[in-house]
Amino acid sequence: MVNKLITLLIVFITFGSIYGQEVNPDSRLEVKYSKAQLNELKRTNPEELKFLNFCIENAFTVMPLPQEKKAVSEIRGKVSISNLEEINFFDLGLELEETNWQYYTIEGTQEMLVIFSKEEIERKINK
Repeated sequence: MVNKLITLLIVFITFGSIYGQEVNPDSRLEVKYSKAQLNELKRTNPEELKFLNFCIENAFTVMPLPQEKKAVSEIRGKVSISNLEEINFFDLGLELEETNWQYYTIEGTQEMLVIFSKEEIERKINK
């Protein structure tokens, strides 16, 4: 009887930990992906979905634009962001690069948008 209880407990704990790791798509991803695409990712590639969810708020940082950076060739252009407090990376229409960070000035501000590389984002996720 005790062995059955222990076995049953192990099954419930295992099932609970597997079920608890399910990744659901953040609705903010729908600016770039359809619900069908997100459901397919959830089913076939939950790690990619986890990465995309993380990117919504963590693929970038906003920082003051240093004077010495204003005319540097590293700046790729300008982006328009209406609310610096609620940025969804996927609203920006930018693509991540594998190893390169990207720099943009933010229109109407003295701020700079820094987009991290995929490599850096994966490092942050695995911290």
